[in-house]
Amino acid sequence: MNWAKNPLVRYALIIIPLILTAYQWIFHLPKSKDLIYNVNSIKEIDELETSFLYLILNFLILLGPFVLSFDKKVAFYKNWIPLFKAISVVGLFFIIWDVYFTFNNVWGF
Repeated sequence: MNWAKNPLVRYALIIIPLILTAYQWIFHLPKSKDLIYNVNSIKEIDELETSFLYLILNFLILLGPFVLSFDKKVAFYKNWIPLFKAISVVGLFFIIWDVYFTFNNVWGF
């Protein structure tokens, strides 16, 4: 039997990371005062200091898989609906994550 087709394995690959993340949030959530450090000694890279840095990084991260998706062996272009479902599930989780940590002053944009 192929282990990747086993529904128990497939659900475990989704549920286990969520449980571990929830455990981390509940028992080991850092306080914002613990995350403040003096980093003045680090040389600034002015070329990367832009308000569009996060958008540029997202674009570059998606560029490689998008270009490779039209390869005949990969053929992601034939499966857009499952792709967007997967992106939505993961994206929703990390958007909630970003909003929560931004609201609690752990990080900012």
